[in-house]
Amino acid sequence: MNSELKYIWIKEFRVLKNIGFNFNHLGKHKFEYTKEVLNLLPPFSNKLDFGDKISSITAIAGQNASGKSSLCETIIEAVATLTNGSLGYNYNFNGIVVFGDHIFINEKIKVGNLKSLMKNGYQIVEFKESPFESMRADIRAEFEKIGFIYYSNLFDKRAENKANNLFNISSYNLLKADKYYSQYYLDEAQSLRSGISPYNDKKSESEIHEYEESFRFINYYLSDVTNMHIAAPFSFFILPTYFGNNRKLDFRQIEVDFEDKNYLENLAEEILSPIGYKYVNSQDYAKIINLTKATIANICFNIYKLNLICQVFVKIKTLGDKAEIYNFIFFDKLPDTIFEDKDLITALLSDFWKICKQGSFETEFSPDRYANILYPEAYDWRFYLVCWFRIKNTETNRRVIASLIQNENKLFHNNQNISGRICDYFMSPNPSSGESSYYSLFSRLYKILSSPQDDRNLHLSYIVFIDEGEVGFHPAWKKKYLTWLINFFNNQFHQYKIQLILTTHSPYLLSDLPPENCILMQRNQSGHPNQVAESDVKSFGANIHELLATSFFLEDGLIGDFAKVTIQKVINFLNDWRIQKNLISERDKEFVKYVISIVSDEIVKFKLLEMYSEIFQNDTLIEEEILKLQIRIETLKNNGL
Repeated sequence: MNSELKYIWIKEFRVLKNIGFNFNHLGKHKFEYTKEVLNLLPPFSNKLDFGDKISSITAIAGQNASGKSSLCETIIEAVATLTNGSLGYNYNFNGIVVFGDHIFINEKIKVGNLKSLMKNGYQIVEFKESPFESMRADIRAEFEKIGFIYYSNLFDKRAENKANNLFNISSYNLLKADKYYSQYYLDEAQSLRSGISPYNDKKSESEIHEYEESFRFINYYLSDVTNMHIAAPFSFFILPTYFGNNRKLDFRQIEVDFEDKNYLENLAEEILSPIGYKYVNSQDYAKIINLTKATIANICFNIYKLNLICQVFVKIKTLGDKAEIYNFIFFDKLPDTIFEDKDLITALLSDFWKICKQGSFETEFSPDRYANILYPEAYDWRFYLVCWFRIKNTETNRRVIASLIQNENKLFHNNQNISGRICDYFMSPNPSSGESSYYSLFSRLYKILSSPQDDRNLHLSYIVFIDEGEVGFHPAWKKKYLTWLINFFNNQFHQYKIQLILTTHSPYLLSDLPPENCILMQRNQSGHPNQVAESDVKSFGANIHELLATSFFLEDGLIGDFAKVTIQKVINFLNDWRIQKNLISERDKEFVKYVISIVSDEIVKFKLLEMYSEIFQNDTLIEEEILKLQIRIETLKNNGL
C-alpha cells in the first residue's frame, strides 16, 4: 500500500476555512476540491533524489498567523488516530483526506465524481467523525503500520497534540511527559499530591526534563560520532542514581517487614561509611576530608551493585538472600538466585568498573559543601560526592559508555517511551544554545526510530512533522539543515520509509527545494489564509533576499526597522537642510555624518553622500568615504577578487 499523505481539504479548523493542500508524494495524481468535485490533476514530477528512505519532502512557509501550525495540527488530529486496533481522536474532522489509494470524505461533504475517482483506482471511505472510524479490519491493519512523529523545540501550548498514533517529541509535551517516564521523584509539591514519600531527593519538572534531554543527547552522540556536525565535548559527567532519588530502585516501596528494608539501608550506610556520617554536626561541617581515588571509585562501584540488587527486588516485589546480597556487594560474588541474566549483570559490572577506573573524582572535600550548600534537600549528601564524576571523551571510553547504556536498556526493557536506567550523563562543556537545538532535534528523532517497537504495533513507515526545526541554528547551519535531515533519515540505524513535512521561516530551506515541494501560505486582504499558486513560487537555488521578499512576504524592505527608521531620519534632515540651512545644528550634523559612515548598503550610502555633498560642499566626509572605498578596492584586487 502507498502510505503517503497526499492531500487534505479542510472545511474549517481554526484559521483554515475551505482550503486544500497537496503534499509532495509519489502518487499518480495531485488533487483539487472545488465546486463539489474532487479533480485529479497531473502528478508531481519528483526528479530530485532525497535517498531511498525518504519518499517525499514538503516544506510549509509563509507569513505569521497564516495557518502553518494549524495545518500540521489538523493533519495530526485527522489521521494520527489509529494504532494497535484502537481508534482515538480529539475532535471531529470535517473535510477530505487522500491517504495512499484511499479517499476519506466526511459524509457532510458532497463529492459529485465518486465513480470517476473509483475508476482511477481510488477507494472511497465515508465517515461521520474521523477517517478511520468504519474501515474494514484488514484495511485498518494496513494503516496501523503508518506512524506519526511531531517535533517542535518551541514551548508552545499548541504543540500539546495527543493523537492516538503520535510520538509527540515537542519540548512542550516532553516537559510534561518526561516526569512520568523518568526515574526521578517530582518536587515536593508534586510528591505530596501523588503520595510519594517526601524524604526522597526530588527534582522539578524542568530539572527532570533537563536530565532526560541530556540522556537523549548522549545516546544520540554515541550512536554515530563520526557523523556529528558540531564540536565534540571534551568529557562526560557520569551520575549514577541510587534508591534515594531513583523511584525505580527504591526498595522501600516493597511490602516487606521493616527488618528487611532496614538491612538494605544498613548496607548503603556500610558502603558510604568511609566518607563520614550521614548526619553531620555543626562542628564537623568545615572539616576537610581526604580520600584516595581508589577508595571513592570502589564506593561508587559498590553503590552501583546495590542499585542492581534494588532494581531486581523492586521488579519482583520481594527481597533475596541476605548473605548472597552481602557477598555480591563487598566480595564481587555473583548471586546464584537473584539475577535472571547473569551475563548481562556481568557485562554491566565490567563496563561500570572500567568507567570508575577512568573517572576523575573529588578526593578532598568538606561536608558543608555537599550537606549544606549543594544538596540541602538530599536524602543522603554523601551519595552526591561519590556519584558525580568526570570521564574523558576518548574512543575507548565512548565505547564503554555506549555498552553500559545499551545493557541498562536491556535490564529495564527500554522502549520508545520509557526511560529506565541507573546512570545519567551530561556533556562537558554544556552544549551552546545552537548545539542544544541540534541535539534536541536529532536525538529525539533517533530515540523514536532506533528503539524496539511493541510487537503488536509494528510501524513500517513514519510521517514526520518538524515544526521550525532550524530554530536556534546559526545561518551557516540553516544552509545545511536539509542536507543534515536527508543524511539522518537515510542512515542505517532504522528501516522505515519517511515522509517529511517541515514548517519553516528559513529561506535557506526553501532554496533547497523546488516549487512542487513547497506550500507557501499568506493572508489575503480579508485576513484569511490562502495558498500561493505553485507557478508563482520561486524557490530552488533562489537568492535568499529574493525569497525573503517573495516567499516570506517582506513587502516593506529587507533591513531592520530600527535601521530603516534611522536612515529615514537622516533623509528627512538632509531634505529640510536643503531648504533651510539655518535649521542645521552641530549635533544633528554629527549624527547624520555618523549614520552615513556606518550604512553598509553601497547604493544607499552613495545616495546619502550625494545629498550631503549638495549641502556641505567643503566637508571632508566625502573624501574620507572615497578613501575607504579605494582601500577596499585595493584589498579585493590583492586577494584576487
